[in-house]
Amino acid sequence: MAQSYNVFRFLMACQSRGRIQTKFNGGLFTQQLRVPHNKKRDCATQQADGSWLTHEDDRMWGRRFTFQNQRLLYWPLLASGDSDLMKPFFAYYSNLLEMRKAITKAWFGHEGAYFRENIEPTGAERDCGNGGRPPKTKPGEKYDGWYHDYYFTCGLETTAMMIDYVSYTGDTTFRDRTLIPFAREILRFYDQHYPRGADGKIRLEPAQVLETWWVAVNPAPDLAGLRCCLDELLAMKAGAAEDQACWTRFRAEIPEIPMRMLEGRQAIAPAEKWEKCKNLENGELYPVFPFRCFGVGLGSGDVVNWTLKHRVNKMGKCWSQDEIQWAYAGNATEAGEGLINRFRVASNECRFPMYGSEGPDSCPDFDHFGSGSTALQRMLVQEENGKILLLPAWPANWDADFKLHLTGGGVIAGTVKEGRLLAWDIQPSTRRKDVMLYQPQTGAPSKPVVPANAHPLRVGLDSNGGGRFQGNIGRVTMFHGGISAGEIGELASGDRGKRVSGENVEGSWLNPNPGDQLAAKPDDFSGPVSFEAWIQPGPNESGRILDKLPAGKDDGLLLDTWPQLKARH
Repeated sequence: MAQSYNVFRFLMACQSRGRIQTKFNGGLFTQQLRVPHNKKRDCATQQADGSWLTHEDDRMWGRRFTFQNQRLLYWPLLASGDSDLMKPFFAYYSNLLEMRKAITKAWFGHEGAYFRENIEPTGAERDCGNGGRPPKTKPGEKYDGWYHDYYFTCGLETTAMMIDYVSYTGDTTFRDRTLIPFAREILRFYDQHYPRGADGKIRLEPAQVLETWWVAVNPAPDLAGLRCCLDELLAMKAGAAEDQACWTRFRAEIPEIPMRMLEGRQAIAPAEKWEKCKNLENGELYPVFPFRCFGVGLGSGDVVNWTLKHRVNKMGKCWSQDEIQWAYAGNATEAGEGLINRFRVASNECRFPMYGSEGPDSCPDFDHFGSGSTALQRMLVQEENGKILLLPAWPANWDADFKLHLTGGGVIAGTVKEGRLLAWDIQPSTRRKDVMLYQPQTGAPSKPVVPANAHPLRVGLDSNGGGRFQGNIGRVTMFHGGISAGEIGELASGDRGKRVSGENVEGSWLNPNPGDQLAAKPDDFSGPVSFEAWIQPGPNESGRILDKLPAGKDDGLLLDTWPQLKARH
């Protein structure tokens, strides 16, 4: 967890001081990709061993900037204290503002500016409609929908990020020269583009919920984004008097975020209504993050929990933000389990293990770890309405030394060990009164740590009899729960020729042969488990050490040295 967080932070620092924002699909650190022989790629050349090797700058999704991915590289830079690295990101969108205003005027015939999910580095339209051009559907007119037809949420989230940047840094020059002009045009677009209903409220139609829920009315992300951005701009008294008057009037015209009943309890709805579901975003949860209208700090953690439990897409990797939203729900178990799984999913196509695996987007995938970094921060600290929530979603079995930045130039630091907050400090000290302390949470895993299957725990081979370990395996020990650093030290310095014993030892086996089934019971895997193995690898070893899953599946346990002495589990 710490490695993923800190290496991601380091890599963002390596490539975030130029003119151009870091690209989610590899940044500057692209490389030749080793691709399985059954997965040919257009730009690859076949190798003698049947694999494919791409060129050094290969990246799926090419040169375009896809906002859903790009944003996740930059959200964690605020709390980590690296807000200066956000300047290329903001500059890209603000420098395109005049062009986007001209496009809006030419195409839709009114003022303001909108940004699409996919745009070229030049700012030109990309993937903007089924026919190659953005549609001009009138309210109530029938249309089929497409991934980016009426997906304009990007401008609102960029505005929200700019607002947070000002709140963290106090940069009034940025506020006046960048935030206010940008926010003015994004809000003006929504104000002029959509009609009002009989109740005087704006009616976002035609519209859609991100790329996922098509042919929609009043999508939750856009309504939450409008409410969130307008509230913050009014609270900070940004802009001129006419801006404040316009935004005050507009705020009164924004409807409530749509809700629905699921199994007798309230949950956030993706929109007031919709016709089709075509992609993988949980748009109903964008009012939790990035637009913070619901959450444990706002007294609605139960609504967030219920909405998350009934979400359609349970992805937990790439550009998804499940763990961030579980943190805002105050649910340490789900946030923690999801984050462990996210940080484990590295690509086996890349030599560098900090890229996420291909699917649903691409390798090299970098936003995977940006989303996880944001989640880790929100599990430790959240801010709502002037209050600072300390450990709102922190698992009791996770130790941490942390230091995170706050709005207003504050910094909070602390140490959590063995389920207790041992010490913490906040600067300036005047903000100590704003801190709300939460207890680290002890909870049973929401699902088995090792998914149940009928396969035995096998050593030295996979379930199909392949992946044979070529060297020697001297001892394998299985422990119930975790093992401490002290216990690891004792194992490392002890007699490797003796079986390990103790209350937390489920079994210890000496000199097992490849294919041996270890005497582990199904109940042994109902909770957390740990393993040790003493191995003497063979030449170019890539074999299986332990296996308990169907070959090619991700529903059990494996530990091996593939590829070529790289530890994989």
